[in-house]
Amino acid sequence: MHGDEPGGLRIVRTLRARRASIRGVQIWVIDSLNPDGLARGTRTNARGVDLNRNFPQDWRPIGVRGSRFHSGPRPSSEPETRAVRRFIARIRPDVSVWFHQPYGFVVLPSDRSDATTVHRRYAREAELPARRLGGPRLTGTAIAWSNRRVGGTAFVVEPRGGAVPAAVARRHARAIIAVARGGQAGSSGSAAGADAGSTCTSCTPIPFGSGSAWASLARASASDRSSG
Repeated sequence: MHGDEPGGLRIVRTLRARRASIRGVQIWVIDSLNPDGLARGTRTNARGVDLNRNFPQDWRPIGVRGSRFHSGPRPSSEPETRAVRRFIARIRPDVSVWFHQPYGFVVLPSDRSDATTVHRRYAREAELPARRLGGPRLTGTAIAWSNRRVGGTAFVVEPRGGAVPAAVARRHARAIIAVARGGQAGSSGSAAGADAGSTCTSCTPIPFGSGSAWASLARASASDRSSG
């Protein structure tokens, strides 16, 4: 999500490289929600907004344009925020994983909820600790909006800072597959509940900035057999 926290990109590319071997689930991958920030190495997008404070759940005004945690002039003011909201509302994933850096753990729910089975399974597969964040409650975040408005389980994974080694990326890819398969039990959403067939990779632009930054969406679905 943040352009200065690019470690997740290595993980999703590793996962995509394994797509031919993934069966029984749908896994959708977005390389970057903030391609302009990624290109510039900044936390904020090209308009100086922290996208993880711009979602409508519990949104409040924070900072000014260009400050590190500026939440934007209003909820969902940014095209990236609106694009990913539409995407999640359409797919309705059972489990969604949001990569940040640099803490080196899986973030447990801040409300002291006991519903942490998915989080702890991911942590076990990725060989990371699972902890709660300290400090004040965050507002306008993507996972708060997804959990409250869409359902399923959305949570944050924080690889350690710096470049993600290949072996670490493989562990994270394994963890994603494990929690996706686990999400099938009692599933009502589409991300981890369908019989998967061949893999289709399509590209959709996030409508902002230079127009040349693309978010790649990798999909495994039985319906893709006819579309190629």
